[in-house]
Amino acid sequence: MDHSDKGIFYFKQFKIHHDRCTHKVGTDSVLLGSWINVSGINSVLDIGSGSGILMLMAAQRTDDNVRIEGVECDQNSAEQSKINIKNSKWSDRLNVYQNRVQDHLVERKYDLIMSNPPFFSKSHKPPGESRATSRHDVNLDFVSLIEACKRFSHSKTRLNFVLPYTEGVRFIGLMCNASWYLTRKCSVRGRDHKPLERLLLEFQTENLPTDQQELSIMGKGDEWSESYRELTSVFYLKG
Repeated sequence: MDHSDKGIFYFKQFKIHHDRCTHKVGTDSVLLGSWINVSGINSVLDIGSGSGILMLMAAQRTDDNVRIEGVECDQNSAEQSKINIKNSKWSDRLNVYQNRVQDHLVERKYDLIMSNPPFFSKSHKPPGESRATSRHDVNLDFVSLIEACKRFSHSKTRLNFVLPYTEGVRFIGLMCNASWYLTRKCSVRGRDHKPLERLLLEFQTENLPTDQQELSIMGKGDEWSESYRELTSVFYLKG
């Protein structure tokens, strides 16, 4: 189902201009933004915020007192995300910093940290420097990402990520070594009985039982599955 028109992606309560962004609006961000547990939080950090889609999804799902900030190293993406935020009804509580998160000097701790990070660290890089940066660990490898999460978190912070299955399994091991516990996991397939493609992951410093789920995006034919429709229903224009 097409929700886009000439570089604009439309949701129920906001729209995303992404023609200048290296990382376009896609299913990964929609999955993560819909799946994250936003209960009981007052502050959010989006690492590698791109077009600002995760920030706006979080804003739609949270109270007016929740402050949401993003860090994005690509200048075009950061500038366009600021336009998307300005055009939204939550502009007074969202802010984007154009910077590498490793160089981000804001001294603040966040209740929730989220990221749709670069991941194809060992694969062939696509043409174009900006595109390569957005999908590979050119500027942000997993170790640097974990260090940034440590720096901006407190003892109750929840960390949330979406990753391809193989990279996600490797990331879980790295997080375990860094004393972060996997508290929620959703394994995502394109269709029933197809191999797992994505992992939605939540980590905390408290060692809690892992809530494990599975989700198929597509149902019969070219229709979305009922579970995917239910998860994303507050965002997509049509179910």
